[in-house]
Amino acid sequence: MQASVRDVRICSTLPSEGTLSIRPKASSMAVGGMAATPKRATTTEAALNGQPWTEASARAAMAALAVDYAPLSDMRASSAYRLSTAQNLLYRFYLETRELDPLPASSSSVFA
Repeated sequence: MQASVRDVRICSTLPSEGTLSIRPKASSMAVGGMAATPKRATTTEAALNGQPWTEASARAAMAALAVDYAPLSDMRASSAYRLSTAQNLLYRFYLETRELDPLPASSSSVFA
């Protein structure tokens, strides 16, 4: 079965423990199902690296996804839908990992 957006992979290196806020030192990101071949989201990575992990930085990274990808349209999904879905998955990741009041897994699980 094919999907319009298969997955979003995010890997971040965080500073040592004891810091007051989360600030990724190095991030890598790729979204599956956006194009014919996999491609890293280097503009999005640059938007995240060294920034505090806040709603503003998450939204900046969401905007950067539009620079990294020109998703294809086909019978499964339009280009706009694919981009919106990838951006929303990134925002969901922010909500689940934010420092204050993270979204509990039970509120986003389809199995809860």
